[in-house]
Amino acid sequence: MKVILTKLLKLLKKSGSLLFPLILLGVFLIGWWIGRPATTKSSSATESGDSGTIWTCSMHPTIRQPSPGLCPICEMDLIEVSASGAGGLRELHLSNNTVANLGIRVAPVVRQPLEKSLGLLGRVVADETSLKSTTARMNGRLDRLFVDYTCATVLKCQTIAEIYSPDLLVAQQELISSKRNLTRSKTRASEALYRGAREKLRLLQLTTPQIDEIEKREQPTDRISLQAPLDGVVMHLAKREGDYVKTGDPLYTLADLSQVWVQLEAYETDLIWLEKGQQVELRTESLPGEIFAGQIAFIDPVLNEKRRITRVRVEVANPLRLLKLGMFATAIVQATPSHSTAAIPLQIPASAVLQTGQRAVVYRRISSDEGVRFEGREIVLGPRAGDYFVVLSGVEEGDLVVTRGAFKLDSELQIQAKPAMMLDGQSTGEGPALSAPEAIVGAWKPVLRSLKRAENTRMNSAEFSQHLTNAKTLVDSINPDFLADDYQPLWEEAKMRLGNLFVQAALVAKSDSVERAWQFLLRELPPRTSLAGLPWQLPSLKTLPESRIIQLNAALETYLKVSSSLAHDKPEVALEEVASLINAIQPLGNEFAAAAAALRQASNESTLRMALNKVTASLVEEITTDAADQLGELYLVHCPMAFDNAGGDWLSREPIVENPYFGSRMFSCGDVVETLSIPLEDLNSMKK
Repeated sequence: MKVILTKLLKLLKKSGSLLFPLILLGVFLIGWWIGRPATTKSSSATESGDSGTIWTCSMHPTIRQPSPGLCPICEMDLIEVSASGAGGLRELHLSNNTVANLGIRVAPVVRQPLEKSLGLLGRVVADETSLKSTTARMNGRLDRLFVDYTCATVLKCQTIAEIYSPDLLVAQQELISSKRNLTRSKTRASEALYRGAREKLRLLQLTTPQIDEIEKREQPTDRISLQAPLDGVVMHLAKREGDYVKTGDPLYTLADLSQVWVQLEAYETDLIWLEKGQQVELRTESLPGEIFAGQIAFIDPVLNEKRRITRVRVEVANPLRLLKLGMFATAIVQATPSHSTAAIPLQIPASAVLQTGQRAVVYRRISSDEGVRFEGREIVLGPRAGDYFVVLSGVEEGDLVVTRGAFKLDSELQIQAKPAMMLDGQSTGEGPALSAPEAIVGAWKPVLRSLKRAENTRMNSAEFSQHLTNAKTLVDSINPDFLADDYQPLWEEAKMRLGNLFVQAALVAKSDSVERAWQFLLRELPPRTSLAGLPWQLPSLKTLPESRIIQLNAALETYLKVSSSLAHDKPEVALEEVASLINAIQPLGNEFAAAAAALRQASNESTLRMALNKVTASLVEEITTDAADQLGELYLVHCPMAFDNAGGDWLSREPIVENPYFGSRMFSCGDVVETLSIPLEDLNSMKK
């Protein structure tokens, strides 16, 4: 810089006063260019911050800053939060290019028979029910053992030992003496002595031919032969030749090996697939190619605490004695879950499931004209069968779930400041400061009534579970299409969580106890309902006598005729039914006196509509207080513009709007605001 200025001064001296101003201007411009303020990222950051753009860290999505920079935790560059986060509570909108770059793959949820090939190891052991012990029936000495080693094979009635016994001599002499006395004098006493002597020898384990031989020979012997009680193998030899024995001492333990047991070892996680009566294929290394068939006869109720296994006993026919005791065997069981239902279950690829603690979540692809949408859903899993999980709640048949790339989607949710599925309760731990729309609350009330019935039937596990199933069916049947866009995501999230809750509670009731299931339900119901602003307090229920129900139904049928006639612009027909309606509501009591009086004063279309509104109020009071879900299918409809915007209600057998207060002028004005009665027996066939 110094050199440049020196040259300029020399040039100035030579050029004179004419070039002096021009040279000064050039020097000024050069200095301005060198010293101008630099355009840095911080200025753009300020502009971005002013525009409302949010910047976050890909590794720490909880970081939120109004301008770019470094993450205060890991010092990575912050990235801009994508503006594509609009949509549902757990929805992602991605472009086709983004989906391709993330390498996401999907697979359908299928309904298929559930079966698993379960491999188990075991060992061949003796059938304990075939074990027989030969004991000494008298005091004496083993003079001779014809079978004197274990594992020897014996046949039934084969002589296996010879015993000397003084007691035997005495018993034989008693028989010989009683026989002689009976021959000399056939009296009752001599006959009794004779029979007693024979019985005594029989109890000493002598056979009938041996006793007959003693009688015939009339010469006692001091030794008696012991015979094998069955065909089998000597499992244990308790005495040796020459040993003295006492009455009751064991001599031999024999086992019949024409049928054996195979004791299999099953892990704790395998038990759901096993049940008594299942067929089993068995193979051994010593007999390659041979397949033995057996049947599960017993599953040990006690688990080995250290190894976490339990024994499973399989009974196997072994007529050729090919299976030897102590052999190792490999078993294959083509199994279905224990206590499984007859329905073909939904199954989901195991690679689609993200498991965290007690929760399992998946991402579902939703068809969309605007790129690709993915929705996170919490599901309830059943057992795993190979590469598939049974799914009990949370998805439907045909849904496309993400099998690869789900973790990337979960991270993207966090980056977009939405509640990620892997973080339980994130952004949904507390309910919003709002109440659910009136129509949703009205459709939700039958669910609470089903839960109240579940509470009242806790002594009966089957009824308790059925009421929970009814509650889930009712939740699934609520139509949210009419809801505002800002509430619909909350309802979808609450619907998913509540449906899963009812399935989980039913599983607890089945595997543990109804009381434990009820406590779990009470604990989880408030937070899951508060998410959508729904009430969770259970109502009181009453049951009216059948005679009262008949009266109410009769009044309703006449009432509905009047309402329909007014809605279809037939006031003259409606006025003709007034007398019938008065006669129908009079037996209902004083609560309907005001409504009956209004009907008597109804002389034209206008006064009849006002009277109909009063009858509606009386019927609704009676139904909601005492007769909920006892009158078939019944809905309450509300029109806010009726009676000079004061609003009016009417009843309908279907969830449709046919306005009796305006007729054809505003036929569809109104909303279904409450489900007063649902036929409980039809819940299982309700369309979702």
